[in-house]
Amino acid sequence: MKSKSDSELVTIQEHYKQYTLDALNAYLIEVKKRNLKINNNEIEKWVKELELQKFKDDLSIAPKFDWDSLSVKNEIIGISKFLRLEIFLRIRVHSITPKPIISKPFSEFPALCLLSKKELPKGLKSVINDDEWLEIASEMLIVTIYNLQSLGIISVTAFQDRFSYFGLIQFYREFLSIKLIKNSKTGDVLSDFVISVLETIDINQKTSLYFDNILKLLVDNIIGKEKVNLPEKEFVINILTIYSESNEFIDLSFSKSNLGLITNYSLIIDEKQKVTLQSQYQDSKNMEIVSREANDIDIFIFSRIKKYISDEFFSHQIDTG
Repeated sequence: MKSKSDSELVTIQEHYKQYTLDALNAYLIEVKKRNLKINNNEIEKWVKELELQKFKDDLSIAPKFDWDSLSVKNEIIGISKFLRLEIFLRIRVHSITPKPIISKPFSEFPALCLLSKKELPKGLKSVINDDEWLEIASEMLIVTIYNLQSLGIISVTAFQDRFSYFGLIQFYREFLSIKLIKNSKTGDVLSDFVISVLETIDINQKTSLYFDNILKLLVDNIIGKEKVNLPEKEFVINILTIYSESNEFIDLSFSKSNLGLITNYSLIIDEKQKVTLQSQYQDSKNMEIVSREANDIDIFIFSRIKKYISDEFFSHQIDTG
């Protein structure tokens, strides 16, 4: 940032959300150098939010995890033979179930707690970008999963398997699984959807289930199996509709525009409940889910979950050519 006059710095303070992260960092340096009496607490908070978002964006591709740092498990998961000739072998090489990132539950309605703090001045009317719908849907799912972990209802495990064909072709793959630790409904719509899926699915009589399989069934239950134009939007609207039908303090309404071609949605939360939800959001330092201080395995799991969610919604997307 080029050297600014004091009045220009005041202008930046008044419109700080219009500036980039680099420009705002330069602004903070200028202010501190000059010992100006400008209240920049909100700007510093905004800069931290931008830094965290940039950090999360950098995790759009799951980082490599050092599996060799774990003890070797070498458990045979699957084997296929023909005339004593080993055709296929699958071995679980490593496995880790880390402690929940969120040490204690932050809200009885984690997804709504998140949405109560979202900057949506016109309700959901201001959400028009496909990426925004994906971000909202992803964050709703992620905070719900992590909150269920903190309640001790589920655990998330990361593992690495080695596949071998005819003893010649070998490769490694990494997976996530969810295990239902205790059958306990929470009263939260999205949380109980996750629990119901885990209760009803049965893969090889195991309670430890692949995350992508769970996610597919969950999304199928909420938006159906047919491909749609905006599956992320469909997911958010459908789940919020169920929330509004189940809870008196939330209302999802809609109106038509552009000759009835566009449907605009408004999310209205009772003010008293909204204050409670926002307070819970504010009190939970770990609503950020992953910070710069997170362990490598936490970052790996968070990134993999984001990728699974993005891939699942993409699989429901109508191919427009």
